[in-house]
Amino acid sequence: MDTIETLLQKLKDKLADARIFYFSNDPERALGLEKKLQNYSIIHIDNSEYIDDFEKDNTEYFCLAKSANLEEDFFRSSVKLINSEHFLKYFEAKKMQKNYFQTFKISPAFEHSVTKLNGLLLNTNAELNRLYEDKISQYQILSKLQVSLPKSTLGEVKSFDYDQLTTEYGGRFVMQFARGHTGSSTIFIETKKQFLETKAQFGQRIVKVSEFVEGVAYTINCCNTKYGVLYGGLSKQITGDDRLTPLIGGTVGNDWSDHTDFIAGKEKLFEEIKIIGKQMIGNGYFGLFGLDLIVKTNGDHQFIEINARQPASIPMFTKMQLKNNEIPLALFHLAEFLGIEYSIDVDGYNQKSTLPYKNSQIFIRAFEDIEIKSDFPSGIYRLQGDNAGFDPVKEERINNAIFLDEQKDKSLLKQIDAYCIDQLDAEEGILILTQSKGRKIKRNDEFARIQINQNALQPNKELKPWIVEVLQAVYNYQK
Repeated sequence: MDTIETLLQKLKDKLADARIFYFSNDPERALGLEKKLQNYSIIHIDNSEYIDDFEKDNTEYFCLAKSANLEEDFFRSSVKLINSEHFLKYFEAKKMQKNYFQTFKISPAFEHSVTKLNGLLLNTNAELNRLYEDKISQYQILSKLQVSLPKSTLGEVKSFDYDQLTTEYGGRFVMQFARGHTGSSTIFIETKKQFLETKAQFGQRIVKVSEFVEGVAYTINCCNTKYGVLYGGLSKQITGDDRLTPLIGGTVGNDWSDHTDFIAGKEKLFEEIKIIGKQMIGNGYFGLFGLDLIVKTNGDHQFIEINARQPASIPMFTKMQLKNNEIPLALFHLAEFLGIEYSIDVDGYNQKSTLPYKNSQIFIRAFEDIEIKSDFPSGIYRLQGDNAGFDPVKEERINNAIFLDEQKDKSLLKQIDAYCIDQLDAEEGILILTQSKGRKIKRNDEFARIQINQNALQPNKELKPWIVEVLQAVYNYQK
């Protein structure tokens, strides 16, 4: 069986005369294997706190904002990035005999741009992405499989009657349109007035109407391979905390440490994941994808949707797997698209990679359009009390400490520069990832995040208070 070392060596041999260019708006999406791969370039748009670390670690990157003056209304996309004259100049300097292109969100336009550069794509094609990511077509596929789903129906919004829907689905139900991200395509209907407003605005659109499922949200990362469906990183998906997101249902983090909601066991879940993955393989979908589900109070689960792309948690989960001496799902993704032969015990791999990990990440989203006003360097911090961040003699804060309370009793003190969870050893440490001064953040975009080597949730499923306090302190300091 292959190990991390043997598979990385095969990848190194494959890339001896080749380079991988990973495109995204945010460089965080390209992280995970950046310290393990040779000839790997992170191509991103905005200035970022990551850049200082990239330069210290000799990580190859290209930042469009460092090369061009971006207008305030500049529409950020990987297509604009790959077609920019500044990237093309960088590409001419860095390209090799073979050039591979990977992006967080694939599109037909990006595929076309890769073809123009005689590149090879490391993503499942845009047509398959759309088929499985679209909430309407994915439901049409999933509803034909023997998997657990919420009771749902499809139709034009104007065709539905509120009283009939409440009779069938209860006083609260969910309406989902085809596309969206972090809750923006999902509407939780609680009143007739809200329903009528939605009907008036979107009457002609096709919508999926579903029962509202009470329970705990989970997500799991998956990778379709020639040997079968690999999966791992089963995590609680923390959503809808109005202290951290402006959107109902918006995602604000993951907790990999606790699976106790699966009262009756996870065997049925894993069997159904294989059913979904095999269906996708039958249509030619290989590589990374994610599944979101709800676990009800009785331990049963229901799948909510497929994310037919690299899941957002993959960069952190890759670092977690490396620390746990597991071959990352992200590495299998590359092996599949690069045609690398390898051997693996699929069942053994899945069994290990779905055990709880003692890790969590939580982020806060912008509640309005904001320009970052203050520097707050990313790194590993400690949360300390007893006025540890305040010098009473000089009457000033120590080492640029950030205070969480007016009394200056609780403070955040920076320990070292860092940007990855693999640099965090102590359970007490907090990896805080921030935005650069001057960066303009749109409402609902990620503002800051923390990563920790412990669970984020209390037994009552609520976030630990200090986590919210830390994120709010960073938000208030930088906004």
